[in-house]
Amino acid sequence: MAIWLLAVLKCGAAYVPMDPAFPRDRLGAMMADAGIPILVTESSLANRLPHAKRRWCGWINRRLTTEGRAELTGGGNMLRDTAYVIFTSGSTGRPKGVQIPQRALINFLESMRREPGMDADDVLLAVTTPSFDIAGLELLLPLVAGGSGCDCDA
Repeated sequence: MAIWLLAVLKCGAAYVPMDPAFPRDRLGAMMADAGIPILVTESSLANRLPHAKRRWCGWINRRLTTEGRAELTGGGNMLRDTAYVIFTSGSTGRPKGVQIPQRALINFLESMRREPGMDADDVLLAVTTPSFDIAGLELLLPLVAGGSGCDCDA
């Protein structure tokens, strides 16, 4: 999943994390609200999720710094692009999408790398569903810091 998230970001697109345990109608509403053209999923979950148009967005190259960390910089308008759209529960009962820009994600990851701190010797256990906002930290911070992550389902 982390590879797909990075590929989407590298393409200048945004991802919408969706929990397949959510009701199909909620997922459909999220997809419609976000205008999702591509659905990336496991074949075992495909029947639970609404259908989307499919497109290919390209290949990703991972650029490392001399310290072995992934470099989180971008040029031009890239940092103004939306990184992901996270859906709240919605006080009205209808999910509401909140756009998180790449610059905010980068700032958050770099801040967490510095304090409380993470480096190449650390391992971070990912325990939240990808549709919860903190999952971005669990999945991407180890890459930023040159450490490693562990998916508790693995």
